[in-house]
Amino acid sequence: MTTGAAWTISNPAKPAPWAWFDDDEEAQRIPLNITAWLADKGGSYSAHTVTTDPELECLNPTTGHTAGVIGIWIKKAAAATLELGKKYKFTIVVEATLSDGTVKEPLTLFLKIRAK
Repeated sequence: MTTGAAWTISNPAKPAPWAWFDDDEEAQRIPLNITAWLADKGGSYSAHTVTTDPELECLNPTTGHTAGVIGIWIKKAAAATLELGKKYKFTIVVEATLSDGTVKEPLTLFLKIRAK
């Protein structure tokens, strides 16, 4: 579901994609393309939710889906201090409507902090 060259899988045995996140970033848009996942499931997009580590905040945890791409906006939480080199996680749970019900699938991704 990750979209674009920003994502890295450093350990193929533990595929947890991560992307860089600048320590002073106002907010970063993170697109997730769910078109192939929906086609594989044989369903259509219903909803999604996003949860983050306490140091991060999702500005649109349940909105932002257009044409098979979910655009998540993440920023540093107001009182947080981000540690350079550390990975902070966020999880998106995507829900699809199928002919015989619904299916939900979680995906955990990481943002690795760097100095801008």
